[in-house]
This record gives sequence, structure tokens and C-alpha cells, in this order.
Amino acid sequence: MKYWPWLRRVLALAMFAAIAWLFLADGFGAASIAPPLIWPQFAPSLVKFLRHPAAASAGWLAVIALTIFFGRIYCSVICPFGITQDGIARLFAPRKRRGRRRFALPRNFLRYGILAFTIVTFAAGSGLALRLLDPFSAFGRIMNQLCRPIVLALRWLAAKCLEYFDIYLVAAPSWPSWVPSSFIVALVTLVVVVWLAARHGRLYCNTICPVGAALALYSRWAVFRPRFDAGRCTGCRKCEAVCKADCLNARDQQVDMSRCVACYNCLATCEEGALRLSPFGGKTGGQEAGHIATPGPEASRRALLGGIGAALVVLLLSEKSQAAPDAAIPIPHPEKPTTIPEKRTSPVSPPGSGSIAQFTTACTACQLCVAVCPGRVLSPSLFEFGVDGMMQPRLDFAGGYCTFECVNCLKVCPTGAILPLPLAEKKLTQIGVAQFIKENCVVFTDSTACGACSEHCPTKAVDMVPYPHPTKNNLKIPEVKADYCLGCGACEHACPTRPYRAIFVDGHPVHKKAKKPDFKPVAAPVDNGEFPF
Repeated sequence: MKYWPWLRRVLALAMFAAIAWLFLADGFGAASIAPPLIWPQFAPSLVKFLRHPAAASAGWLAVIALTIFFGRIYCSVICPFGITQDGIARLFAPRKRRGRRRFALPRNFLRYGILAFTIVTFAAGSGLALRLLDPFSAFGRIMNQLCRPIVLALRWLAAKCLEYFDIYLVAAPSWPSWVPSSFIVALVTLVVVVWLAARHGRLYCNTICPVGAALALYSRWAVFRPRFDAGRCTGCRKCEAVCKADCLNARDQQVDMSRCVACYNCLATCEEGALRLSPFGGKTGGQEAGHIATPGPEASRRALLGGIGAALVVLLLSEKSQAAPDAAIPIPHPEKPTTIPEKRTSPVSPPGSGSIAQFTTACTACQLCVAVCPGRVLSPSLFEFGVDGMMQPRLDFAGGYCTFECVNCLKVCPTGAILPLPLAEKKLTQIGVAQFIKENCVVFTDSTACGACSEHCPTKAVDMVPYPHPTKNNLKIPEVKADYCLGCGACEHACPTRPYRAIFVDGHPVHKKAKKPDFKPVAAPVDNGEFPF
């Protein structure tokens, strides 16, 4: 039994490293390795299954089956947030409170209360509670908001150092937009988890995490579980001292499987072999082996709350299953500040989301799409989607634009908030349309040629047309062909006017289909023997 903890640690570290790579690798290889890593993430998989039932979104069912057989393996091997807590606890091990860990009574009212609240609010149409408490999403925000900037800074430093020696193996990265609200939420989450994990091990998983509470309803009946051999147990309580969930009662020789996170530390610690992982076991101390003796009222309360939780899951399933679904010409520097603000009627949601309503309902703000976006256009929102849509990604064209050939976000979304689209279909998905404000354009204000918006437009929906001027000839001004516009924001990002852009993208609440661009061949220039510039 001593090899079980080591096997679990190897698998957990491999899973943690792979998922961390998704968020920290700046999109490199993320789209190809993401599907098998995000498929078994419980809450995202469940949200996706409720909207799009299919084998590709049934990872949560596999997790439940695994839990029924082996207990909460998900919490110790698959969940990156749980693995993070193990690392924190090990890091702070020398500073833990004096003495060994001791068995503690479960806080069932708190954990099942949070689970019920999360389910009820989600069924009512608000995903804010799930967004804040889902462990995969919390881990994603910590990676994206706190760890990724450090990785990008190190990459920038390496690029600059190598450039000094005329070595250009590493490209300096562009910087993503910084959103203080999302940063603060990620920082507070990390502080709370560090404090709980350093002092109380897996207390977060057994009191706050709704996924841990949901799996507790199944893990209490786990087939393979640590069981005591009363004849071999010497009462040393070493197993109790290493239990990271404080759920092992060595005195009564019982394990509370609803809180056990299947770390198997107890199996490796027991030198007498009194603990074994087995599907069979007799009764110990008048109680069934593997169960914890608790006072009658507490047991009744636990059963009541478990029944409420199960009923709410059924309610959620029934309710949610019915839910509906670089420039070629120099860019001028305007001499005059613009005065007419952009009038946006709707934020812009990513291609593949279909509509803002569908996107905000399914998104848990894990920000994986933000991490893999090469154009740096995806950014956590504040109140653009409303208070309930905080931290959900939106397209912010001040930071970048949606790359025409990119489908990274369409491949990595774990909840189905962004559904996969073929590249050809993505290139015709109109997520918004460009709006032109002539009074802000440098051609109008400064009588200066520009054309940056047209140069950057991948479908040539922004065309330059003649602009009559009393003293200057050959001036041209932008004209938007709305039918061909995708809302990618390349024009807005390139526009040099400040503080207000002369061209901006107004989002579509429901995405539309653009016309396929008809590029006409450009006539070859006539060689008249003179320099062409």
C-alpha cells in the first residue's frame, strides 16, 4: 500500500503541469492538448452537458462513476485547485500549528448550504456563485491574473537579454490588458486558499467548494476505501496525523469518506498494515468500517441536507435542459483630440458564443480563452455584461483584435460558452459591426491621409473612398460595408485618434452571418519610367 501515495502524486503533478501549461504557455500548443484535460473538470463539464448533452461533455458523469468506486479521486488527482492546496500545505508544513493533525467533526451545514445556494442561483439564471467558487475557474483566474504576468515578464526579460547579444530566439511578448477587478478577485481567492491550506489542509474543499460537496454525496458510498483491520491496529494514530482532510478518526477506527480526498497518506504511514484499500470490510467498534460515528442530530441534518442537495441537482437538470440556447502605410498622429464619444449599444462576445445571453449563462470565467488568445483581444469584463457577468471575457479592442485565422478560444472553452466552429464558418461569423464617425477621423479633422483601418481590415469591409477637399487632392476617407464586416476590431485597434476612435465595433447581442468577401485582383501599375514614390 505504500506505493499508492506516490502513484497519486505522480499523476497529480502531471495533471497540474499540463493544465498550468494551458494558462501559462501563451497559447503555444494549448488548443491541441486542451480537450482531454478540460473534459473531466466537473463543473465546466456539467454546465456544458446541461446545454449540449453529448459524450464530449459527459466528463462529469465519468467523475461521479470514479467517485463511487474510489472516492474523491477527482479532488486529489484531476482538480488543479486541489493539487495547488496540497502544494501550499507542503510548502508551509514546517510552520503548521504545533502538534499533529487531529480528527475534526464535519461542517456539513456550511458545505451543503453553499452547494444548495450555488445550485439554486444557477438554476435561477445567475452563475456568479458558481463562477466564484468553481475550483477550475478559480485556478484559471489565479494562473491568468497572477502567474501569467510573471511568466510574460520573464519571457520579455529573456528576449531583451538575448537581443543584446544579437540572438533572436525568443520573441518579446505583447502585454495583455490589466483588469483590476479580476486581479483583485484572483488575489483574494489565493490568499484565502493559502491561509486555509497552510493551517487546515483541505478545509476549503470540504467547506466552501461546491464541487467537493457534490462529490461528497457519492464518495460516502465509495466501494474502494481505506478500511481498518482492528487486529493489527496498535492505536498509534500516525494515520490520523497525516490525514490532510482531518477526516480519519483513529480512536474509533473510522474514516469519513464524504471528506476523504483519496490522498492515501494514511495507507503509507501505517507500518502495521492495519489500513488497507479494500472493497470489503467488517464492522469495527460497532460501526460499519469506513464510516464515521457522529451524533444523531448531526447525522439527521447531514441526511436532510444531502437530500436537499440531490433534489436541487434534479431540479437543475430539469430546468437547464430546457434552456434556449502591421500597417502598410504610416499611421498619422492626430493634432486635434476627438470630441465625439463612441456610442456602443452592446459588448462584443467571442465568436462561437452565438449570443451574449447564451455566452453569459454558460461561462464560468475560467479565462482559459483569455490566456490562449494570440491577439490579446479577450479581456475579463467588469460590468459590460451586467453585474452577474463580472469577469467573463469580452473583446476589448484597445488591447488587440480578433485574429482572422485563429480559432484558439473556440477549441479550449470547457463549458460550451464558446462552441467550436470550422475556420471557414468563423470567418463569416459577424460578432459586431464597425461604426464610422467622420468627425473624429484625421482625414476630416487634420486633412491628413490615413487609411489605417482599411489596411488592417481582413475582409476589406472598410474601404477608402474619395474625399473632396478644397485644397488637397487624392484624399480618401473610410467607408464601412456592413455586410462584409466581422466585428474583429482590427480597424478600431489600428485607428490613431484619441481619446475617441473614429471607427469602433458595436457588438451584436445575437451573432449574425457576414457576406463572403469578394476580393478583386488589383491592376498592375503602369511603368512610366518614373520612380513610383
